[in-house]
Amino acid sequence: MNRVFALLALALLAGCGPRLVPLPPAVTYPSAVEARAAVQAKGLVDVPLTGTGSMVPLIPRVPHGSDYIVGYAGLDTMPYSDLRPGMVVIYSQFGRNIIHRLGAQDSRGFVAFGIANRDRDIGFVTPHNFVGRVAFVALYQF
Repeated sequence: MNRVFALLALALLAGCGPRLVPLPPAVTYPSAVEARAAVQAKGLVDVPLTGTGSMVPLIPRVPHGSDYIVGYAGLDTMPYSDLRPGMVVIYSQFGRNIIHRLGAQDSRGFVAFGIANRDRDIGFVTPHNFVGRVAFVALYQF
């Protein structure tokens, strides 16, 4: 009886939970030149990405150090006012561009976090430090 009730509850509640925004598509190219050209061919702004490990599995961690460029994010023209939790963005913090996923929003801005991180970022994504929404990721083999 309990098993039947559990299955019925699952069927009734299916689709009622939060819907996570899919990660932007990521494609690996043979070289940095081809990766950057792919972003530009889509009419997107290209921003270099580093493989620190915070965005695994979208962006691979590299053994060469956190400043090693592994690809390019393609930013579209979405304005800050259209952002929603779950989207992947680039924002500036402490003079560096950071690619992370948006969490909840309050009067201070959006909380941001790396997919592979246990904790959220220090600070918030605001209209003042928002660089752009990531629509495409072009990685290259290293």
